[in-house]
Amino acid sequence: MTIRLVILIVTYLLIAVRRVPLLRLNRPAAALLGAVAMVTIGGLPMREAYAAIDLDVVIFLLGVLLITGYLEAGGFFEWAARHIVDRARSATALLGAVVLASGLLSAFFVNDTICLVLTPLVLAALRPLGLRPLPFLLAIALASNVGSAMTPTGNPQNMLIGIASGIHFARFLASLALPSLGGLGIVFVVLRFMHRKDLALPLRQAIHAPDAPFVAITSVGWTVGPGFEMERVRQFGAGAAAIRVSMTAVDGLYSQQSFFFPGGIALDPVTLTFWRDDASARAFSYNAGIHRHQMDRLRPENLADRTSFTRCHVPHGAGSWPGLPA
Repeated sequence: MTIRLVILIVTYLLIAVRRVPLLRLNRPAAALLGAVAMVTIGGLPMREAYAAIDLDVVIFLLGVLLITGYLEAGGFFEWAARHIVDRARSATALLGAVVLASGLLSAFFVNDTICLVLTPLVLAALRPLGLRPLPFLLAIALASNVGSAMTPTGNPQNMLIGIASGIHFARFLASLALPSLGGLGIVFVVLRFMHRKDLALPLRQAIHAPDAPFVAITSVGWTVGPGFEMERVRQFGAGAAAIRVSMTAVDGLYSQQSFFFPGGIALDPVTLTFWRDDASARAFSYNAGIHRHQMDRLRPENLADRTSFTRCHVPHGAGSWPGLPA
């Protein structure tokens, strides 16, 4: 019994610390190491070890993660983040929106996933606004933890409680919605007070209106070194050429111009595209079609080391292209 208690304590320390000299263990690896030690050193019979695995919780968690994965692949979280940022009129309002969104999304899509997905999106959104990211990153971490307590799908612990107790989802939500929403309010008030100086700064006027035309500059680069493979460049260049051909009749695309440079690798040039609005560019990029096909095919193979996408606001251009609002 003493050996098992020691293994349990050491395992939890490894999960909490994660940085041990000479050991590179993440949380799953530390948990697996503790499980193996419990059987091999702690003398836990295999029958009891198997009985400790709750397949209902595992399958439930797998289902939630699959739904979350499909939503992420479909751009739902990117859409939600842009929707929040575009409508924020102050840093305080943006903080409140991040707290609310993180908490509510964590209640239904597992808090760990929301932290991983929202963090890079919020950082990218804050950069042009000139705001310090610390209060907003804390908002994601704290609000996702508080909001996840609201439903059985918020975190694995709630899944285990919900399945073991047989509490219905609606009853679980009705019992914990008010405390969780109150906790989100406390998170907002504390962060607002602790970071009041940062949140008092005005937002830079760098938010691009979603219904305004814009120019996108795209290019692709490769790292030329010992591991450089010319064949992957050719494959990516062929895919880029096919995408450029497919752009000849795209709704919402006013103009497209590619610039080829002599010498070197000229398989993928710098391309300028002039779009009517965000919706048109997103539809071409992410809806079913050759661009999405190339993305799905090439991304797992890591054919492009770096992809650059630069967006430029068009201050005035009325009458230059058909359909452009006067």
